[in-house]
Amino acid sequence: MTSLTDGTVLPAGWAWQTLKDVVEVDSNHLRPVVGSRYPIVGLENIESESGEIRQVPLVDEGSIGSVKYEFGENHILYGRLRPNLNKVALPTFSGGCSTDILVLRTRDHAVKEYVAFWLRSSDFRSYAVSRARGTKMPRLDRDAFLESPIPVAPEEEQRVIVSVLERAYEIVARRREALSLADAILPAAFFEMFGDPSTEKSRQGFETLGNLAEVRSGVTKGRRLEGRDLVEAPYLRVANVQDGFLDLSEIKYITLLRGEMGKYELRAGDVLITEGGDPDKLGRGCIWREEIEGCVYQNHIFRLRANRERLLPEYLAAVLRTPYARSYFLRSAKRSSNLASINATQVRSFDVPLPPLRDQRKFVSAVQQWNEVAERMKAGQNESEDLLHSLTHHAFAGRLEIASPA
Repeated sequence: MTSLTDGTVLPAGWAWQTLKDVVEVDSNHLRPVVGSRYPIVGLENIESESGEIRQVPLVDEGSIGSVKYEFGENHILYGRLRPNLNKVALPTFSGGCSTDILVLRTRDHAVKEYVAFWLRSSDFRSYAVSRARGTKMPRLDRDAFLESPIPVAPEEEQRVIVSVLERAYEIVARRREALSLADAILPAAFFEMFGDPSTEKSRQGFETLGNLAEVRSGVTKGRRLEGRDLVEAPYLRVANVQDGFLDLSEIKYITLLRGEMGKYELRAGDVLITEGGDPDKLGRGCIWREEIEGCVYQNHIFRLRANRERLLPEYLAAVLRTPYARSYFLRSAKRSSNLASINATQVRSFDVPLPPLRDQRKFVSAVQQWNEVAERMKAGQNESEDLLHSLTHHAFAGRLEIASPA
């Protein structure tokens, strides 16, 4: 699909403008009143893609700390740190936010929701990612943001486009919600069979993960290996290891010593978990089933190779997706700049609830049935999201077959 930001010709009445023609950035600092409490929005509170604002803390005036920007219901919030995460929100309340969030006010000829939909579009995201600066924490600076192009329709057409896209987003949101409810089945089934590991009522013993599985970090990138016996191998990055599944849509290659292949090559049944990332994704993991021959993994991923005489990998992967495991990793993690990370010692110290193998097998059978249903639901969700992206692209190119309001 051709990007709109390459200067696509627009219909009559439309015009290419820059964002500085459409919005202004409000950089008013929040000035707390003594004795008051304020909702403070960080990037972690804005959900990727949907823009939903969740679990916003109320902070006492004296605990706000660093400078925060003030925002209200008339603003758009745009997360400029790691713009690939696509965090664009329309707040329904007033408060303060991180300075990694641009607070935008639309000008008179621009509809706020129309601009927000453009900022969420794959066309704008591609632009933002290409112009973000920084390796570990890429950031889109204000000037690059304001100079970016936006296709501007007449105001009435903007409102019609907003109406169409709101309905499409609602369909996608409902499918996401259904999938989220389905995800709750797994921990519920675990608790039903084994009890809650977080309480004394749990019906089985515990063993540290280090006594049940080999825990190993992967290959470090960027090593100097010139003049040695080398080999190139496909490898998994953090982006490939999702919560309960692998995203293998983009596989990269890494150079390592030929003698290291046996150390880092993945085997069927290896459980993979991530070292760090957003707090809600910390320790996410899944099972490797030899999807790619000769594949290794990078050092920000831990490989757990279970002793199958005591611990089934499928059971371990399911345990790692329970609130009990997530709570452990969040408590143990080192935090910085809205990110969290765990080390190998913390992974090895995780207490695994350990029922007999026959009960593990019974649970694994239930999980496999659940996975089949979940895969069908995910396929439906992916299809609806693809349709939404296509619809959004056509909407901002002025190609929607829609009637203007009377």
